[in-house]
Amino acid sequence: MAARQSDAHEFVFDTLVVAVAQVLLKLRGVVTLPLIVKLLGTASYGTFSQVIAVSGLAGALMAWNLHLALVRFMVAQRERWGTIYASLLVATAAFVAAGGGVMALFARPLGDALIGGADAATYLLLALGLVFAANVRQINLNVYRATNRFVARSAVELATTFGELVGMYLAIRLGYGLKGAFLFALAWEMLAAAATTAHAVSITGWGKVDLAVIRVGLAYSAPLISVSLAVWVMDRADRFVLNTYLGPRAVGIYSASYTLASFVLLFQTPFQMTLMPKVSGLWDTDRSSAERYISLSNRAFLTLAIPFTVGAAALAPALLAWLGNAEIAADSDRITLLLGAGVLLWGVGTMVMQALYAARRTVVVGVITTAGAAVNMGLNLAFVPRWGVLAAAASTLAAYALVCAALVVVVARVARVAYQPGYVLKCCAAALAMGAVLRLAQPRAPLALLAAAAGGLVVYALLLVAMRALSAADLEWLRRLVARR
Repeated sequence: MAARQSDAHEFVFDTLVVAVAQVLLKLRGVVTLPLIVKLLGTASYGTFSQVIAVSGLAGALMAWNLHLALVRFMVAQRERWGTIYASLLVATAAFVAAGGGVMALFARPLGDALIGGADAATYLLLALGLVFAANVRQINLNVYRATNRFVARSAVELATTFGELVGMYLAIRLGYGLKGAFLFALAWEMLAAAATTAHAVSITGWGKVDLAVIRVGLAYSAPLISVSLAVWVMDRADRFVLNTYLGPRAVGIYSASYTLASFVLLFQTPFQMTLMPKVSGLWDTDRSSAERYISLSNRAFLTLAIPFTVGAAALAPALLAWLGNAEIAADSDRITLLLGAGVLLWGVGTMVMQALYAARRTVVVGVITTAGAAVNMGLNLAFVPRWGVLAAAASTLAAYALVCAALVVVVARVARVAYQPGYVLKCCAAALAMGAVLRLAQPRAPLALLAAAAGGLVVYALLLVAMRALSAADLEWLRRLVARR
């Protein structure tokens, strides 16, 4: 019992460390939005979003998700860390370099098709360079994840992100424009990739590159290529449809609301980082504990994500008018609510998905997410030309809802996850009441927005207490969890 309590303390601490880092990392989106919109315009922010979208697409196609295989195998085979790391790092670098080289040969037509506008080929080449550096760094960050070095992982992410942000800010302020900002980002990412590689080698050692490890890794992660591609489609492809039919301004408007809505993942990503190694380590020896970690993590996520989704929608017009401009803020409440609800459902799906990763049932994850991506793309193509940005947001919600429902059904076959619908409904009721209060308050100034957000959280918490959402058993568990050993 004492060992389990100690293990739970460690899990909570690691999750909190990642959570703090994710809050700080999300500030990048808050800073980037006004920096580009106010200095370069809404269309330039649309181009920026397109370059990021292309980077995500190229990474999904070329990296083969070997970072997930690295976590799964390193957790189970400590004695082979050096060989696993060397094999999967070399394979990832080779795959991305080869794929990027082929795309670079067709930079002009691909740039025109995927990014558009002036210097599209140059932006595509910059995106490919970012993909290579980011995927090498991702392998290294997952070494920290597999070895429970979450503080180190968070520190590296923060240093890389904020260094890149400062450099991009200076490049734009000094008149080098968006292209200069991306050139700095590429140089900084390459430096981070080299530094983290050296550190990862000091942790794992450098073993012999083993083709058998690569083959097994590909067998595990190859089915997840469809997952990465499908997630990219659900997360990014709508911008390409908007760009095609309505132009970069529509992309900028949509991306601004998406930036705000995606803050929901602040409450999911920390669990995603810590759950996979924890659940994978317990799956074969103590499955009931693995299931409990998933259930409690999902409940904690929803407790925070539901009020944020409602509150972000209520405050979106004032907040985006302050960060961006009136064009971006118009209709942002409805857009943000639809996108936030979709991202929330994706967060639930990602949480329960950890059971399928641990059970090595990655093929079914690929099938489900691919179906969701097909629905999202079909809805976008059908409705965006007529209904615009709002249709793109509704399509995202529909796709994520489908994926979440399918994952819940499939996961039930391999794990017992407790969803506690009564508790979730109480959270929804409290959040809706909070949202009504925020809409009535209609704050505008920055300090008023901050005060309204804090007041909204107080209202939400008091309503949960009034509805007795937390049982005596919940409170006792929390007390034991935070108590000193």
